Amino acid sequence: IGIFNDVFIDRLVTEKISVVQVDPKKDIPQFSQVFIDNEHGAFLATKHLIDAGHKKIGFISGDLERLSFKQRLNGYKKALQHNKIEFQNSMLRCGGLEDGYDQVKNLLEEQDITAIFSANDLNALSGYNAITDKGLKIPDDISMVGFDDIWTASVAKPPLTTVRVYKEELGSIGVRTLLRIINGELVGPVNIIMPVKLVERQSVLKKNM
Repeated sequence: IGIFNDVFIDRLVTEKISVVQVDPKKDIPQFSQVFIDNEHGAFLATKHLIDAGHKKIGFISGDLERLSFKQRLNGYKKALQHNKIEFQNSMLRCGGLEDGYDQVKNLLEEQDITAIFSANDLNALSGYNAITDKGLKIPDDISMVGFDDIWTASVAKPPLTTVRVYKEELGSIGVRTLLRIINGELVGPVNIIMPVKLVERQSVLKKNM
């Protein structure tokens, strides 16, 4: 789970032991893998903002070298395209997992936006502070949607609309898949995609359309 060390992954491939990757950093076809439905979740999050009347939607995330963030960016792009909104690279701010403050601050200084989709809740909640420090209110001035549904999302002020990831189920399916491999019930690697759910709270303003 969450392996970032390529040397370690190469060693696992060489040793030819039973491996299941959960939420992998990169797609490794030699292993069975349990994926989050990142692209569809990001599509739902962005569509929720569009359905609320927002067209100028920024995107913030962690490092796009990580597969999950790359997939969430694809979902954001697809939602814009589906609703005939032009994608602009200038609306993206990507970097570390806790760079949300600086990412949102930079977006607000350089872009005319009314909403932000954050590809993880940590960046979204850090971005809350950048919005309030600028004298703006959530969601009156800037709407925000996150991804992951970490426990602090529901107690933030205002509570954060986000995409729920079922982490316990991810772990359970990962272990059950590994046991099936060990017991010879699975011969080749399998890919399993776990569904996600949009959880609506109070961080999105529905604009007059």
